[in-house]
Amino acid sequence: MDEDLCFTKCNEIYSSSLDPKRAYCKKGCRSDFELDECKEKTCSKLCIKEEIGEDDSKWGNWSKVLSRAPANSSDCLEACFTGCVYKINQD
Repeated sequence: MDEDLCFTKCNEIYSSSLDPKRAYCKKGCRSDFELDECKEKTCSKLCIKEEIGEDDSKWGNWSKVLSRAPANSSDCLEACFTGCVYKINQD
């Protein structure tokens, strides 16, 4: 896979350098997983607020407010999925 080609596609789709979706798309390009796993493991973890803490010691539902995921997860997921698709198509 040529990461630069995937990045170029993200730059074309999300032309404003200030658009956070551009960065989310590029995160999809950088995923080490195949398409389904890219969407599940990379994009979901990036874009969906989850409880903080290790699996066996989560801090509770309130800790989601500390998650670094964006407020608009649907835009993030869409952009990240786009990067996953372009990454796979470049392989």
